[in-house]
Amino acid sequence: MTGPTGPTGPTGPSLAVAGSVSSHGAQRFTAPNYGIVAFDQVGALHDTRLLTGNQYLEVNQAGLYQIDYAAMATTGLPAYATITFLPGGTDQSGKIPLSANVLVSGTIVRRMGAGTRVSLRVDSGDGNTPVTLPATDQYCNAFLSVTRVGPYPSGIV
Repeated sequence: MTGPTGPTGPTGPSLAVAGSVSSHGAQRFTAPNYGIVAFDQVGALHDTRLLTGNQYLEVNQAGLYQIDYAAMATTGLPAYATITFLPGGTDQSGKIPLSANVLVSGTIVRRMGAGTRVSLRVDSGDGNTPVTLPATDQYCNAFLSVTRVGPYPSGIV
């Protein structure tokens, strides 16, 4: 025999903030500025949005985020990929070396405020070597996934 049901407990935190985008079209990046990957496929946008020529995922809630990313270039070293933030600049800890015709990936965790924009940047360590993401049909040449994994911790800078 089942007894009476107790009162409903408090609602847990909302973590439903996520964005996932990928690139399939060829893109070429050259000196002096190299560049930010433009995405042509949207997997999901939940409380995020894709902005500025499909280059930036903007999060609408402050929180702790996991950022997963990858790129496949036709060139390897000295080319690399990393994550940039507006505001916040480039995250050097997330810098991953590219390997010719291999999808390389990275993951970082970062606190972000509401309205922060996240992008995937490709660059060259020698400032001279062009970086090309090849056109692909069956798979992506780059992806960016941003997922809120926790609330923004108060009192932590």
